[in-house]
Amino acid sequence: MAHQEQYRLAGGGDLLCRLPDRQGPHDQYSIATASFRGRYVVIESVPKIYDSGRREWVLDRTSSQQWVIDTITKELVPMEVAMNPDWEPGPEYPHTWSAQIYDPDNPRKLIAAPGVLARWKDMTVIRDINGGVYLEKTGRQRLQIFHGGTGVNGDRGCVQYARFLGVDRISLVGCYPGILGVSVGSKSPVVSGLGDKEYKVPVNFIEVPPALNRLGTRFAVYSYYVAGWEWPKAILPELDDQGYEMRRIKVRVFSSSDGRKVFEYRWIKDKHEGDHGAPIALSDDGSLLVLVKGTEVLFFQIPTRSKM
Repeated sequence: MAHQEQYRLAGGGDLLCRLPDRQGPHDQYSIATASFRGRYVVIESVPKIYDSGRREWVLDRTSSQQWVIDTITKELVPMEVAMNPDWEPGPEYPHTWSAQIYDPDNPRKLIAAPGVLARWKDMTVIRDINGGVYLEKTGRQRLQIFHGGTGVNGDRGCVQYARFLGVDRISLVGCYPGILGVSVGSKSPVVSGLGDKEYKVPVNFIEVPPALNRLGTRFAVYSYYVAGWEWPKAILPELDDQGYEMRRIKVRVFSSSDGRKVFEYRWIKDKHEGDHGAPIALSDDGSLLVLVKGTEVLFFQIPTRSKM
């Protein structure tokens, strides 16, 4: 009988652990993150403070708090226990403030800003001055995976940034609404390491990087939605300023190979939960999802295969 992954709407999840109460700025506005290190889950909460000199909110790393949870015993353990020399960090996305710069040889002409868009494992995604997107792998020749463009003079191929959705799946996000067919509610192309277009995903939930399992077979998305519209976490403060009540949240898990949804959990966030960011993580094989909800750490079992 054929086997394939099957999407299901999740229940409330099981309680993995309850974190100690967080005091001070953590209860006001903080960024929570979660990551797996083998059987352990590392939770970090970093408060945001307003820098009046820069006139912007910045992360206060000096006041961060960390907890480590053993997923087997469901107990808090010292950070040293989770230190593993073989642990692999997740994807890195260097800050790309602009996809375009002025040509040094012609100040009136815009060109694509060259630089690194993403790194993970032995892979690096690069954009050149013509807007072309390339994938470099250790020991292999650089391969162009998207022709791209500068985004000026009618050129609609400008790529703003790239997101890893798996070991052989890279999503490309356009510079402006409409470029690459990208706008709120539309979709972003996902290409393989050979440049083949595999499928598309909604751009509004990958503007902020999704969580990946270590094997690169699944990715998880944490997104807000209001009245049927979904919004990336990056614009949460702006929506709050406009009076939107950003409390409805979806957490979904997708298969990296074909983009199929295999899991979904929705809830209305309690106003006292306090944390923002993407406090989710997938275990190495993608069978366990961890979610931080205020002081509660929940876990969900996700079957790797389901009979149809």
